[in-house]
Amino acid sequence: MKTPTKPIVALLAAVSLTACASPQETPSNSLTATTAAQNRATWEKIEASRADCMKQAGFKYTPTLPEVPRQAKEAASGNGSYDAMMKQRSKYGFGVFAKYVYPDQNSGNKTSNPNLIYMMSLKSGQLAAYNKADEQCFVKSLNEVTGKRATSRQDYEQQRAALVEKYYKRMVDSDPELLDLGRKFADCLKQKGYQVPQAEPQGLASRGWTVFSKQASEIGAKAFKNPKPGVIYEPDFKPAQANPYLKKEIKAALDDLECGKSFYAAYYPKANEAGRQAGNEFGLSSVVVN
Repeated sequence: MKTPTKPIVALLAAVSLTACASPQETPSNSLTATTAAQNRATWEKIEASRADCMKQAGFKYTPTLPEVPRQAKEAASGNGSYDAMMKQRSKYGFGVFAKYVYPDQNSGNKTSNPNLIYMMSLKSGQLAAYNKADEQCFVKSLNEVTGKRATSRQDYEQQRAALVEKYYKRMVDSDPELLDLGRKFADCLKQKGYQVPQAEPQGLASRGWTVFSKQASEIGAKAFKNPKPGVIYEPDFKPAQANPYLKKEIKAALDDLECGKSFYAAYYPKANEAGRQAGNEFGLSSVVVN
């Protein structure tokens, strides 16, 4: 396995919060059409301001909207439809190792972000300065454009996540129908030999993605002598290397779908509505949906 370069890990640790959707925030139907358009326009202003700020700091930055990967968008588009989820999972599983097998399908390929390519060209000292400047520029641009009062990228994410969590706790994890369906879902998974550490609806819906994401990070971390806790490491896989892992992931994803057929049909409509209401109240979604 080729050893990943440090800039890749640095970027994952530094900008992953704005580059992908939270497992709690379903990308499809989370915002009304009007709000979604306003959200995109707001992010465009934030990114343009961020690029100007980085230029003044002496760095190149390409405005990049935090768009939802195509696979994640397709996964949620069925709103819990068994047929839609079957089609999605039969090829992509939970959407973890598929991005290495199909690197050209907008599935989170690590070379698709122009800023990552630029960062990989920087020396260690320059990279540290870049990350510091980008953090400051992101926060400055976010606050100026939206009127929010975030003190850091993490603070912004925590503010948004706290509101999303409030809606999900009330509208999803406390829903009697989902709790009943969730118990049946969990029992089925256990009978098939899968571990189910979380029984609430959110935990069940994200269980498979969480398991395989952890496995991918553990594989990536093996290339480092002293991997840091809490850092997401991406394996430097070629499609052929990732394919055996994807096959196992697909098998698990289809088992998960068979056990959760009724659960997902009820879960996604309610989760999407919770995400929509949270996004409308916060005024800025963490992702941009095309």
